[in-house]
Amino acid sequence: MSLVRLGAYELARPEWLWGLAVAAPLVLLHLVHRRRVKIDVPFLGLLREGLGPTREAARFKRLRHILSLLLRVGALALLVLALCGLRPVEAREAAQHLVLIVDADVTTRALEDDGRSRFEHGLTLAAAHVRHHIAGDVHVFLAAEAPVRVAPATERREALAEALESLARVAASRRSREDPTATFGAAMPADLPARRRTSLDEAFDAARLLARRASGSTLVRVLTARAFARTTRRDGAKELPVEVLGQGQTRRDQTLVDVQVAPTLGGRSWSCRLQVRNDDAGPVRRTLQAKVAETQVFKETLELPAGATAAVQFVVSPPDGEPAWLTIELQGTDAFPVGDRVDAWLAPPARPSVLLVHGGTTRIGPLLVLDGLADAINLRESGRVHVDEVLAAPPRDVTLVDGVALPEGALRKGAYLFIAPLAGALPFRLGPVLDEPLVWRTAEDHPLMRWLDFTSASIGRAFTVSGPGQQPLAWADALPVVAEGEADGVRYIVLGLDPTASWMQVQVGFPLFLRRAILRLSEGASTALAPLYRAGDVLELTAPLPGAGAVAVAWREAGARAGSVVADLSPRAPAWRVPAAAHGRAELRSGRGERQWIGRTGFADLDPARTIVPERPAADSPTAREPSA
Repeated sequence: MSLVRLGAYELARPEWLWGLAVAAPLVLLHLVHRRRVKIDVPFLGLLREGLGPTREAARFKRLRHILSLLLRVGALALLVLALCGLRPVEAREAAQHLVLIVDADVTTRALEDDGRSRFEHGLTLAAAHVRHHIAGDVHVFLAAEAPVRVAPATERREALAEALESLARVAASRRSREDPTATFGAAMPADLPARRRTSLDEAFDAARLLARRASGSTLVRVLTARAFARTTRRDGAKELPVEVLGQGQTRRDQTLVDVQVAPTLGGRSWSCRLQVRNDDAGPVRRTLQAKVAETQVFKETLELPAGATAAVQFVVSPPDGEPAWLTIELQGTDAFPVGDRVDAWLAPPARPSVLLVHGGTTRIGPLLVLDGLADAINLRESGRVHVDEVLAAPPRDVTLVDGVALPEGALRKGAYLFIAPLAGALPFRLGPVLDEPLVWRTAEDHPLMRWLDFTSASIGRAFTVSGPGQQPLAWADALPVVAEGEADGVRYIVLGLDPTASWMQVQVGFPLFLRRAILRLSEGASTALAPLYRAGDVLELTAPLPGAGAVAVAWREAGARAGSVVADLSPRAPAWRVPAAAHGRAELRSGRGERQWIGRTGFADLDPARTIVPERPAADSPTAREPSA
């Protein structure tokens, strides 16, 4: 109902004016009291005459009855004005617009002690604030992967509040390892991780835009358990006040904050390194388990003090060398199971092909290595070629240059193993030639040099090498003679020790060194996908795909579909990043029919900085208010 203006005053609730109708019964009661029946007793009149004249007293008696009636009516009028809310016009409540931002980050999947998710609590709290706010427009945003507007501003507060409560019921019905905000979220831009922006920041920018367009003041109320530092923000001459309210209070969580899965030398096994953090307020015990194709390959019980991080490392091998899923999981339950499981696809790399470049005669060492690597290399695609014909030879995964000088134009991008180089096109520089050198120091921790002893070897000649970004692996006379490096797209390992002028092939395990070098250079050369990608990582393919550059990417979390996108992974396309909150087993498809390619990998949403520990205590829901205008 509209206000009633009374000059400089107004009535906030004029419907209470009907209370003045009570004045009618008061007047009737007064008249009845004046005309009540009197009993006439003869001697009473004589008695009153004896007391003196009564005419003057009757006047004062009538005046007393009139004053009594006026006081009763006046008291009634004051009571009615109080109920109507009589107030000065300038005291009217100022209309202030309200923008509610409900955090829908992945951390809002954390379950509170009552069994409801933090996201559900945020929606319920937002509905209470909608009912409490009675003057001005109300806008509600969900800060999911991108800001999502729940409903436009409306005068029907109850309808908006019911819409929020309905979303809370939907989230409760879908509460599982699926993302309860997936229905309301939008696909995140591919470059968002690079900008390091959060959904709260983008929702706040949307609130600033609304405040700029709205007339009057606007209050932004952020409902989140995460840190949000924007307490005030000036937009030109208008100041935008911000209130940040807590959305949850649980901190019962242990999570995997870092997982790395990489093939070991030869690609027959995988090295797993990970870190587990305890965000709970007290010490806990959790069991870490790893399975390959449903077969347990690792298990360890971790004792985690409050706030501590434990590092774990182990090596796994798929049964029979076949590709299989590796599942790393923290057993037990906590409030935030998203970071308790990671899947990685263990696909043995394809066997590399090797091209042996010689000068007319091949040394026995390289030939023995090629024959000994028959189980690890692709003999069908491998071969030998004279240095004069190397320009016409098709490229291989690894090129072994056996003591010859490559002509100009023969050094292309790829992997090379140089043995006792003489001259020609090289990705490094040759230094002085040493006669009968003594290799007295090696990088013993390097995979190529482990368990190899050059100190007792009889070596007749050595070529010293150097170059930018080069890592020396063995030294003679304080000069590098074995090294590893990369320059202009050429990955290389160089063995400057001349095997023809020494007994090195027998004394230091020359074939073992060459086998290690070939397998190390070929790692990943034929593998299109890594076993695991973290959210925000650039997904780059190391092998060309058939068909077009459009690749359908879909991922499933614990058997349930979680998300899907179409990405362009062609070489000339912009870098494509794994979307935020992508978690689970991923499948990539490209092409059709016989040219269809299917690749598998794991997505892990592991952010070391992410935590469900609330920054502020949970806020209480305000009571609903009736409109005062």
